[in-house]
Amino acid sequence: MRLRLTIPWAGNVSDLELYLHESALRVLPRSLETEVPECSLVGDGDFEVEVSEGGIQIQLTHRATSTRPARFCHPKGRSAQLKVYLQLGEVAMAPKKVCEVLLPMAAPEGHLQLQALPFGLQGPVGSHIWPCAQLCAAYLRRRFAYGEAWAARTLDLGSGCGVSGLVAAAHGAKVTFSDCDPRVLPLLRKNSSDFARRQGLGTQSVLRFDFTSEQETQDLAAEGLFDLILASDVLYDHRLVKPLCRALAALLKRTGEAALSVELRPCGVDLRAAVEMEAQNHGLNVTDVTDMLKIWVTPMPPELQVPPLEERHRMFVAKWAKDGAAATREINEKKVKSQQPWKHVGEEAWYKRSLQFWSKQEASDAGVLAGHVETSPLDLRESAAFLDLVGENRPFYTALDCGAGVGRITEGLLLDRVSGAVDLLEPCAHLLQEAQERLKGTKARHFLEMSLQQIEQLPDMYDLIWVQWVLLYLTDIDFATVLQQLRRALRPKGLLIIKENCLLNKSSGWVDHRDSSLCRSDAELRNRFAEGGFGLVAQQQQQDWPDSLLPVMMYALP
Repeated sequence: MRLRLTIPWAGNVSDLELYLHESALRVLPRSLETEVPECSLVGDGDFEVEVSEGGIQIQLTHRATSTRPARFCHPKGRSAQLKVYLQLGEVAMAPKKVCEVLLPMAAPEGHLQLQALPFGLQGPVGSHIWPCAQLCAAYLRRRFAYGEAWAARTLDLGSGCGVSGLVAAAHGAKVTFSDCDPRVLPLLRKNSSDFARRQGLGTQSVLRFDFTSEQETQDLAAEGLFDLILASDVLYDHRLVKPLCRALAALLKRTGEAALSVELRPCGVDLRAAVEMEAQNHGLNVTDVTDMLKIWVTPMPPELQVPPLEERHRMFVAKWAKDGAAATREINEKKVKSQQPWKHVGEEAWYKRSLQFWSKQEASDAGVLAGHVETSPLDLRESAAFLDLVGENRPFYTALDCGAGVGRITEGLLLDRVSGAVDLLEPCAHLLQEAQERLKGTKARHFLEMSLQQIEQLPDMYDLIWVQWVLLYLTDIDFATVLQQLRRALRPKGLLIIKENCLLNKSSGWVDHRDSSLCRSDAELRNRFAEGGFGLVAQQQQQDWPDSLLPVMMYALP
């Protein structure tokens, strides 16, 4: 854990005193005798905390599963893994009674830091993070992954503490934050300015704006329309439906869209039907996309006590009925730096976390497909068609299945198209054992318990090497090394087929810290193939595929 303390009132370190206690860290001005304000840190990862003139006591909040307090110091006196950095200089002061929060995987690089008020503490409702914010964040992350333009001008209605708008901004959108409650505006300004400072961006626009006011809506529309409008948890009364739809119609570009995350509260009417009908009255079509977002929803830190997502929490997308529904969006061509998340935790820990994740998965098709067993026939069918296309007039006598899992691809695809033996390579022993049981009496020959990055010598040369959902676990260096090793293992006129989750944009990648994976963009993958000395025979997107899952690409390399 790393903690960066921003101390605007200290010109140098001699102006302050720092104490490390058993379960807290205190920072004080010299000779201060007053009571010290407290601050809690919620979530796992790196924090930046601003220290007010009264000093601060930072309490590390432990996970809800433990009854013991977290410790900054080891009980036996050994130092814990905490690094503290001091940053002196002038910045804005933080509001009171809030926690510094790290939202997991809310930004492309992983976490997103902001301040929010936990449930159970009194304060403006907008200071809390509400369940529908998870849906809005999930929708934004999915939209980004599928290659949408992110230079879009975005309006966040009812921003509260700013979760939805900050997630959009973290993915490249230019966001105007707004709320009608003046009590939350200081917190909203704090979060937006802190985000801008950390990202090296200019000042973010924060407005006191009431979408129920026709005059305020007209005034805002006169300054320019928006490509994307976000509204999370703003419909808590059926009387707000009409002014919201009226505001969307006034502020949304003809090629734009609005993302509405709504809790269907009992409010005297069917809120879903009211939204759909009123939107149609203003020329907008509304689609419920909640079921597409399940894989993209990440949990909130338990210390915030955010109520759980339930069936009544829904995500709607509104587009203009005529020309907005099929609007083609330009992909952002801006060159971005490739992510290297393993540098933060170390390569050994990166790979260890991945192996631990998969060692806990069930040895079955459901286990290796994260429960999405319905995708197996779709996957195998399109893989077979792609292999038949690129492998025409190429005899396959031997094949290697990399990251073979329980042998699903060998059984469902390779055995039918390889006249000789198929070898399987898989690092998880219990998955490989299941593959051996499943493939008894077939042409499956060697079952190699190893990771791709551990390859030193393979038992044969191959006409076909199949690598699926494996390269996303490799560091950049190991990615290049593995490609070279696999190239040396190909026979003349052999084929290397790679099938991977893929972002259809020029992003720096999407990190999933749960299994230590990095989903790279199509452009990034093709660049790495070229750097490895491979040409490209063909590439094709998996077409028959659930919208709720990451896009998948197939590549044939000679």
